[in-house]
Amino acid sequence: MLNLESYCITYYERMITENRLNSIFLIVATILITIFQGCLTKPVKELKLKEEFNNESPTKRKLIDLKPKFKYADLKTFDLKKMTVEDFEKNFSPVDGNDFKLIFQNAEAKKQVSPYNTNFYYSWQKQNNNFTAFTIATVDEESSCILLKYYIFDDDGKHLGNFDIASRCGDGGWALNAVGKQLNKSNFSYLMIEDESDLNEDSLEGDSTLSMVKIDSKGNISSKEVYKRHFKHQK
Repeated sequence: MLNLESYCITYYERMITENRLNSIFLIVATILITIFQGCLTKPVKELKLKEEFNNESPTKRKLIDLKPKFKYADLKTFDLKKMTVEDFEKNFSPVDGNDFKLIFQNAEAKKQVSPYNTNFYYSWQKQNNNFTAFTIATVDEESSCILLKYYIFDDDGKHLGNFDIASRCGDGGWALNAVGKQLNKSNFSYLMIEDESDLNEDSLEGDSTLSMVKIDSKGNISSKEVYKRHFKHQK
């Protein structure tokens, strides 16, 4: 009988021990499975977030991050007559590679890819709530020009268009100067004077052209020449 009782006690102890081990195993297994599932889920969530971030189009939030880089804000007159290349190199921030694709999109980017071009943040312009606007100055050594362009983007950061708002060019006896004015948020004037001097004849001849530029409610840009005059002067 004693042996039978001892056997039964030993049997039940073994069962209890095994059940405890099984319970511990189940608990540990459950924890491991939960951790494993979490490890699988986390990269998937992170990958999804990264995909959403990478697929996100350039936004106004990103464009507005550029605002501190501009030297001026809300200009009404755009005039480069007194500006030199040295002025830009010393006093203006150049557009770096991180912002290049954000500003210059599609066909405009191809135009700006040149070893002779250096772009600078010029002025951040106040527009209505649907648009982001600013001007970028381009020093083009190849054409001996400093060009100032007015850029328009929609609320999602998509480039809608741009137009010349000022310029300063010169090479030998040839010169081109243009001054732009923002009349209101939608309308601009652009006066361009191109002339060439003949040092031998001591004369100056050229053309002056006045154009009106308009930005409509959808961000479309239109330009109309309203005045043109040819002139010739003796020095």
